[in-house]
Amino acid sequence: MSTGGRRAASTAGGPGAGLHTARNGLAGFGGNSAHAVAKEGGSAPLRARILIVDDDPQLLRLLSLRLSNEGFEVVEAPSGEQALARLEAAPPQLLITDLRMAGMDGLALFEAV
Repeated sequence: MSTGGRRAASTAGGPGAGLHTARNGLAGFGGNSAHAVAKEGGSAPLRARILIVDDDPQLLRLLSLRLSNEGFEVVEAPSGEQALARLEAAPPQLLITDLRMAGMDGLALFEAV
């Protein structure tokens, strides 16, 4: 699957089934790192921004809380269409989306990005 230069990965089985991520330039993701991305111009690092897209409000909130507690800046979108608007307003370093949603699904979102 082409994601416009981004690497794509998916989970298989379990509660996260159908969850896909695209990763583009995310520094310090995972482990005990600071989850920071270098700011343009070489100044102080910023918290990595993650956009989460899911039409299930409970799952959206759960993922948001977990990632926020890990130190990430989290932006939520309940649909693919709203995710596109949020992408333009503040591009994230990581996009996590549900595949099966009404309207624009996760794969169509990836194609649009």
